[in-house]
Amino acid sequence: MAEDKVLMTRVKEHIADAAKHGGAGHWKRTGTTIEPKIAEDSAEAKNLFLNGASGVLPFTTNGFIKWSGGSGLSEQTVASGGLDRMLYTPNGDRFEILNEAGTDTIAGFHGANSATPDRFTLFKELISTQDITTTGNVGIGTAASTLKLDVLGTHVSGKGVASFKGDAEFGFLTLDTTTGGAGDEAGYLLNLGGVLVGQFGVRGDDTVYIKNRIFGESDVMTINSDGNVDFHAGNLTTTGNIVLDSDINEIKIGDDQDLTLRFNGTDAVIKTVTGNSANIILMPTGDFVHQRNTNNHTIHYISSGGNTKAAGFYLNNNASFPASSSESSYGMLASSTLDSMHEFIGLPVGNQKVFTLLSNRNSDHDHSTQDRPIIYHHSKTNPDTNNTEYGQMSHTGTGTGNGAYEILSGTGEISMGDDNLTTTGTIIGGGAKCQMTPIGGYAIKLTNTTGANTVAGQLVKADAATNDAVILTAANELECFGVFLDSGVADDAEAWVVVSGIADVAMEDNTTSTRGNWVRTSITEAGYADATNAATPQPINQTHFTEIGHCIETVTATGEGTHVSARCILHFN
Repeated sequence: MAEDKVLMTRVKEHIADAAKHGGAGHWKRTGTTIEPKIAEDSAEAKNLFLNGASGVLPFTTNGFIKWSGGSGLSEQTVASGGLDRMLYTPNGDRFEILNEAGTDTIAGFHGANSATPDRFTLFKELISTQDITTTGNVGIGTAASTLKLDVLGTHVSGKGVASFKGDAEFGFLTLDTTTGGAGDEAGYLLNLGGVLVGQFGVRGDDTVYIKNRIFGESDVMTINSDGNVDFHAGNLTTTGNIVLDSDINEIKIGDDQDLTLRFNGTDAVIKTVTGNSANIILMPTGDFVHQRNTNNHTIHYISSGGNTKAAGFYLNNNASFPASSSESSYGMLASSTLDSMHEFIGLPVGNQKVFTLLSNRNSDHDHSTQDRPIIYHHSKTNPDTNNTEYGQMSHTGTGTGNGAYEILSGTGEISMGDDNLTTTGTIIGGGAKCQMTPIGGYAIKLTNTTGANTVAGQLVKADAATNDAVILTAANELECFGVFLDSGVADDAEAWVVVSGIADVAMEDNTTSTRGNWVRTSITEAGYADATNAATPQPINQTHFTEIGHCIETVTATGEGTHVSARCILHFN
């Protein structure tokens, strides 16, 4: 029993040591158990101090120190897995570690029968700061964690609730499911004050979703596997940029949905990602609305808003605001100030507007730049095959009140179909060599070789000395075929000559015309007519060949030295 002798020697030493500290006591041995008995009234009662050569109590392999309440401390030299270990067996199911002062709990281990069972807890000032249960739940700031990770508190290190850091390049927080079926989800639930307010995650069909749980479980926004973003409710609001950067950039609006671009303050610009090569400029008070009504009609609104007096749009080929003729390409402007709707074309597109088939939109239609706005209307033929099948319309005026409105054909005729062409003006044709006059005459253009300016209504005949020219008729002329339409055309210049239909004819000096009479060349005065004869000459009479038509207007003579004009229907025998 050498071990017992050594033990008793050491016990005596400890009892003596206890006495030095103001206490007294003894040891009691029951079988293999030795219990220290220290006076309760000592200053350091119930404290056991070890001293001696080694400060070791030499227990046998299965010996342990046992406290009066039933807790024990022992060493196990052959443990599970082949490792030695110290074993502490508490009285009850709770073991806690206190601070140096013995006033605050630092950590605690709780068994199944504890008030807060089956967990390891770290404390600060008696408040649980970290809690790990036997089911794997980890609580931070709570002793009642019901989730795999449960964080309670307003802040953890500054303003963030939690911080997850990876290595120098990557840091990921991964939520995963054991399967990836169409009905599986992984994501986050967001609570405020214990109320579920938000949710976001990913579904097994590779759709990322965001929900506002205040309004139910419907998706607010989704991103599918093709990268398409759908907003199912609410507005997309940003103070930054929305950038479309791909070969095909589209913003698609579903049926019966609205796309609203609304700006406050200064002008706002929507432009390509490469810079200012294409702009859509919306003024701050302006609205652009696309609307489909219940009758399936599509209506586009461009509204000036407020008290602005004009609204419109520009199509522009350069980077600047289309403020001048050198910058604008095409556009439309509705102005209540000007009481009109303006459609305009610009020099960057040659001042020309071309109507063509959709399939021909990228073909060169081979029209040169114009100095005036001009419209071309092409046939269905591809202009790369034939570029002459078109009609064109423009006005040739230069600002002095001259020019004409032209309707031309690149090739072929200009047809009115089966309808009538009606006008109160003059119809000019034949390359400007013939026309219908406003009162119903048919006129041709011939050169005036009378030696003087033309006088409207004077009678003419062919000039035997000059091609395409006329001279005045002689007195009692048999070969008259027309009358001048206008006065003042110079000698050797082309003048209009009415050769049939209705014309105003100049009568001989101081002669009244009488409607219903036949009209002939004057017997006494070259270049004038006589409408004083009621009886028609016989065909066998030479006088028959002096006839130029029939008078349909009575005009009273105005005195000697004057020539009245009367309206006549021309025909020449």
